[in-house]
Amino acid sequence: MRAPLLLGIALLAGCERPAQDYFPLQPGWEWQYAMRIVTADGPRAGKHLVTNLPAYEFAGVNVVPRRSPGGTTTLYTRDAQGVQRVGEAGEGEDPRRYPMPQTVLPAAIAIGATWKGDTHTRVLEVTSHAAGALYRIEADVPLLYTVESVDDEVRVPAGEFRGCLRVHARGSTLAEVRKQVGMAQIKVDQVDWYAPGVGLVRSERRETTSSSALPGGTLEVELERLRKP
Repeated sequence: MRAPLLLGIALLAGCERPAQDYFPLQPGWEWQYAMRIVTADGPRAGKHLVTNLPAYEFAGVNVVPRRSPGGTTTLYTRDAQGVQRVGEAGEGEDPRRYPMPQTVLPAAIAIGATWKGDTHTRVLEVTSHAAGALYRIEADVPLLYTVESVDDEVRVPAGEFRGCLRVHARGSTLAEVRKQVGMAQIKVDQVDWYAPGVGLVRSERRETTSSSALPGGTLEVELERLRKP
C-alpha cells in the first residue's frame, strides 16, 4: 500500500495552487461582472467593474489597490498567510488600515480548510412609501469560510471554467431592524467560485432576517469579461 499512498500524495501536491492563482493581483487587470440584486423592493440588474491598480508601499507593507464602483479602493497584500485585505480608501480619501487583516484566501488551499472574516450587509433594504425614503439595515456579520471543492465547473457569460475553487461562507448576528420592530437575527450565506488564473467568476449571496418587516434579499455576480494589459 505504500507506493499507491505515495503516488496519491504526489498527485494531490501537484493539484495544489497558491492562493494568488485564484485571486490575481497583477496591476492593470480588469474584471467586468453582471449583477442581479433582489431586495424587498424587487429585482434590479447592473454592472460591476473591478480594476487592479499599481502596487505601492502602505504602512510598511507592499499592497495592490483594487478599485470598485462607487469610488472605494480596497488594499490587498500577499504573505505567508495567503491573500489578505489590509485597508481601504473612499474616493478622494487617504487610505486607512484595518485593525486586523482580513483573509480572502489562505495560503493552504485544501478541501475542508476554514478561516474567519467579516462582511457588511448589502441587500437588506426597502423603500418606505409612507416616509418616501430608503431604509437599510447596515450590520457587520462575522463569517466562517470553508473550502468545499477545488474541482468545480462553472459556466458564466465570460465562458466555461474548470478546476474552480468553491468557498462557502456562513454567519449571523443581531441587529436593529427598525425602532418599532427592535432586534432581529441577521444571517448571511454566500458561495464564491474562483477560477485558477482568472479570479472570482461567480458569487451567490443570500441575506435574511428573522423579522417580517424586512425578510431578506439576494445578490448574484457573474464574470462577463476579463481584460489583461
